[in-house]
Amino acid sequence: MVEQRHVSIPKPFASGDAGEWFKRFEICCKANAWDEKAKALKLPTLLEGEALATWMELSEDEKRDYGAAQQKAIVTAIFVSMDGFLKRRLRSGEALSLYLYELKRLLDQAMPGLNATACSPLLLHQFMEGLPTVVSRQLRAAGDVKDLDAALVHRLESHAPRRIPEQYHFEVEEQIKSMLQQGIIENS
Repeated sequence: MVEQRHVSIPKPFASGDAGEWFKRFEICCKANAWDEKAKALKLPTLLEGEALATWMELSEDEKRDYGAAQQKAIVTAIFVSMDGFLKRRLRSGEALSLYLYELKRLLDQAMPGLNATACSPLLLHQFMEGLPTVVSRQLRAAGDVKDLDAALVHRLESHAPRRIPEQYHFEVEEQIKSMLQQGIIENS
């Protein structure tokens, strides 16, 4: 009778939080009793998209060196996340809370460990940049938007009837109410 051996592997990695994925991969490697050579051999079988393209560009020596391949994949994922953060825009019909959550997630992946004081202006800038142009211009023209709560509550809520075009008024008000109820933002 042949002994069945189950192999633990994480879901394939294409993009996202490379640090978290590699932690999961390490857990699986330990469960499978893989050494560094086995890790290096198995790694490319679990990579997709940008991550696999990065691995394919490694030298033969780097491909055999699990640590080098891991480091290169993490660095590439950081650049991909930053690119995603800078390109992220509010999608039609998307809740502001989801848009803000995605921005925070992308920034955290691009700049892990960045403190809240440093994150806040980056998030505010990109949040404003990703709003519909007419809304973003009106908020910037107001001049006193200093943080996300002010952008979401003070400006949008108190000036929505007068400053935001009618087609955005209801959607913005509903999203702000939802974010206030969920505790995502506070009323200033």
